[in-house]
Amino acid sequence: MRANKLTNFITINGDRHWQYHSVDPESGLREFSCGAVTDSHSVKIEKYDPRYHRFLRLKGGFISVSLDGTRQDPRLTVRIHDVEGKTVFESQIERT
Repeated sequence: MRANKLTNFITINGDRHWQYHSVDPESGLREFSCGAVTDSHSVKIEKYDPRYHRFLRLKGGFISVSLDGTRQDPRLTVRIHDVEGKTVFESQIERT
């Protein structure tokens, strides 16, 4: 990322047992995790760290991503949902 001067780079993963959105304070890398597919498989060990976490939820669910706006002004929206589909967190990422 640094060597190629990438901006607005995000990662999305699903191999965690909680949901979160974190931002690395040094690189600016944004990471989203959808958590386990059910609440019963979530783990209660992670602790909120304000240096990194913008959102942390110790439950299951899924992530949806949409691209809106125009070619000149695109907006990527990442939503974290609970297991029933309700949006519990939303982050809009605009081109910088």
